[in-house]
Amino acid sequence: MATYTRQSSFSDGDTIYASLLNNEFNQLIAAFHPSSGHSHDGSTTGDGGPLSTLYSNVLSFGTGTDADIAITFNANSNDGLLYWMEDEDYFKFQDDVLVNSTEKLYFRDTGLYINSSTDGQLDIVADTEIQIAATTIDINGAADISGNLGVGGNLTVTGTSTFNGGTINLGDSAADTIAFGGTITGNLVFEGSSNDAHELTLSPGNPSGDVTVTLPVSTDTLVGKATTDVLTNKTLTSPVINTGVSGTAILDEDDFASDSATKLATQQSIKAYIATQVSTGDITSVVAGAGLTGGATSGDATLNVVGGTGITANANDIAVDASVVATLTGSQTLTNKILTSPVLNTGVSGTAVKDEDNMSSDSATHLATQQSIKAYVDSQTYLSLIDEDNMSTNSATRPPSQQSVKAYVDANVLNLIDEDNMASDSATRPPSQQSVKAYVDAQPNALTLIDEDDMSTDSATRPPSQQSVKAYVDSQDFAATSFVMEDGDGTEVTITKNKEMKFVEGGGIDINWTDTDNGTDGDPYDLTFAIDSTVATLTGSQTLASKTLTSPILNTGVSGTAIKDEDNMSSNSATHLATQQSIKAYVDAQIATEDTLAELNDTDITSPADGALLIYDTGTSTWRDYAVSGDVTITDGGVAAIGSGVIVNADINGSAAIADSKLATISTADKVAGGAIQIDSGTDGTGITLANTDKLLVDDGGATKYINASQITTFINSNANFASADTATALAIALG
Repeated sequence: MATYTRQSSFSDGDTIYASLLNNEFNQLIAAFHPSSGHSHDGSTTGDGGPLSTLYSNVLSFGTGTDADIAITFNANSNDGLLYWMEDEDYFKFQDDVLVNSTEKLYFRDTGLYINSSTDGQLDIVADTEIQIAATTIDINGAADISGNLGVGGNLTVTGTSTFNGGTINLGDSAADTIAFGGTITGNLVFEGSSNDAHELTLSPGNPSGDVTVTLPVSTDTLVGKATTDVLTNKTLTSPVINTGVSGTAILDEDDFASDSATKLATQQSIKAYIATQVSTGDITSVVAGAGLTGGATSGDATLNVVGGTGITANANDIAVDASVVATLTGSQTLTNKILTSPVLNTGVSGTAVKDEDNMSSDSATHLATQQSIKAYVDSQTYLSLIDEDNMSTNSATRPPSQQSVKAYVDANVLNLIDEDNMASDSATRPPSQQSVKAYVDAQPNALTLIDEDDMSTDSATRPPSQQSVKAYVDSQDFAATSFVMEDGDGTEVTITKNKEMKFVEGGGIDINWTDTDNGTDGDPYDLTFAIDSTVATLTGSQTLASKTLTSPILNTGVSGTAIKDEDNMSSNSATHLATQQSIKAYVDAQIATEDTLAELNDTDITSPADGALLIYDTGTSTWRDYAVSGDVTITDGGVAAIGSGVIVNADINGSAAIADSKLATISTADKVAGGAIQIDSGTDGTGITLANTDKLLVDDGGATKYINASQITTFINSNANFASADTATALAIALG
């Protein structure tokens, strides 16, 4: 690389020859030769120093040959390299490129660009369409699509797809196939042919095991359990027929004239037909059945029913004495009873139930009403309720809400099994009404007749045909005597020759012969009905198990293992009741531990100070005390003050009207422009006489200054332009 070397030095008076200038000129040509001259390669020696500024609007790189052009950025540890690929016709960056802040990388025009509008976010913006062309697009993160999503190929979802609102169209013709290979949770709702407010909902229920419902493979109509339909060619296995039956297969003929072997006879027609076939006569014998004694085989036989404990008997009926025996629906007072797992419905009242909002009785043997508990709890300070239907927090220091207690009790006291197929086959839990109905309705229901004239099968689960009933009755010998017995609900039974009648014990009633002598009208046989130990009386001390009490009245007090009187509620039981006293003691104890700000769970009092405020700290999720300081201060009396010199010009609203009395004297130079001085609004001084010491404002080279009036006289006298006496006189008159 050629550098410039000075060829000559000159002093004043030297003679400059042409050779000297030529030598200097040749050095300049060599120094700036395009190939051998200096290159400005960054060297700080000679004439090859770096170029820090190129004073040109157009720069050109390259020699115009068929070769790539490289621009190298030399640094200490990391260099940069930028290529122009000549054959490929594009730039190639050898290093990373950082687009700073929100700056954009544009394409075609300003409507298409890539930038980061905010930290952590990359924006790809197009005014019409963004097309991504690749065999595989892998999005590792959540995708938020606020517009429409069109999928021309297959859409495979391996996770969970959630559709919130809107319409999902699956297929656009009957030829399209919709296949579900997984499990559908929740209901399926069908709009139907009309888009209105009425839909068809298919609900899967909540089965405890796998359930398979097979639809017909041919065109058919499904039958609903609550609809009225005609079933054709159906077999009913073990049907339960309620209310009544009708149809052409049911014959109501008192004389059985049809004599059909394929139809059923009604109860009334069977009774009427038998009544016409049976004659009346004397009773030949009364034989005591199992568990009874007495009876007679000849003469008059009288059965005398004698009432016992809780049973009254007379010529017309046998009844339970409600003054002794507890009934299911009567309003009665139970004495000395222990209720095991009772279910209390509607409401409770009585002297053992306290409705005191302040719980002043502080009783350990009485219950508190729901209202009084709520009122007492609501009146306490810093008592934070927990509203959880499943009581999952299981807190020993905070009470539940009324609603959550009711929801939890309702869900746990009576744990019904809701299985349409009764798969659990439980002997300890009851089924729901819905599951019983569904199970019964789902049975195949086959009702097959037995057509045997002698009824030899003697089946207890299948009915005879009308014809076989008629044939069997016609073949019987009813010449013997009989009598009819009728029970309390009107059911009649005919007692015939050589047949025994038995009073069956059950339902808490004991039946015994207490007098089997004579059997005459004056001394009849005595058959005594009495309640046994399984029946609750009104005054006896007994333990009731699994009873539901509707609107019970609890007097005096309550006790038992289901009543907890624990001031600290340490048992934490979800199936026991707490006494009014223990609830009050527990609540009072909790309030005592949280009756100051420092004791609250979400408050952190660190350094109490006058005028401190509680400010929420999201980092620790607590309220913390801070004394307000800085530009604004607050005293412990609640007085706020703004510090001196805090308010600056930017804090003052542009429309603020500030009175002159609030403005200080402006003493800084150049703070009032000349145009801002309004002379007309000043005090009128046209009638005064100027004195030498009066002040006037002048512009002294851009600086506003005042002068004495005497300086004007000096100026006029020293200025030749004012030498004329007439000029001086005129100016003096003008100035007053």
